[in-house]
Amino acid sequence: KNKGYLSALSILVQKEFEEVITESDKERIMQILLDKEVDIIVLDTGINTVSQQKEHLDFIREISSAGKEIQIIVLTNFSQNSFGMEAVNAGAFDFVPKPWNNEKFIVTLKNAFRMRKLSLELNKKDTMERELQTLEQMERKMMEMALEKCNGNVTLAAGLLGITRQTLYNKGKKYNL
Repeated sequence: KNKGYLSALSILVQKEFEEVITESDKERIMQILLDKEVDIIVLDTGINTVSQQKEHLDFIREISSAGKEIQIIVLTNFSQNSFGMEAVNAGAFDFVPKPWNNEKFIVTLKNAFRMRKLSLELNKKDTMERELQTLEQMERKMMEMALEKCNGNVTLAAGLLGITRQTLYNKGKKYNL
């Protein structure tokens, strides 16, 4: 909202991060999130009424629910630390009271960046594990189909699958076939 804060933040973080985009319009922010891979959003909440705080919390939830592991840092006024905690509960990574300490702010951003990378790695690992389970399920299904086609003849089914009889036997034990 405050162009002075946007400029100061932009200058501060450009030294540490590859690309910095400043935007204050929520609709444009959401469009940027669709068009680009965004690691961190710094949300300056300004001085808020209760209804504005609710809007900010809803916006944080909307970003968090997008499933992109975007880390949100909320800038709050010093007197609004309880709102900062509500923001964290809504899905923000952390909150930083204004006026901020540059070094601490950069550390918070770097921690958020590390958290995002770790979260993406864990999601990738989970996906790979699900795919491995799927491969095992496919292997089992192929073995079942080969055995059925060969009327239970292990030697013929192994030949059909291009594996040895012993391999089919061992895998059959693994899959309780």
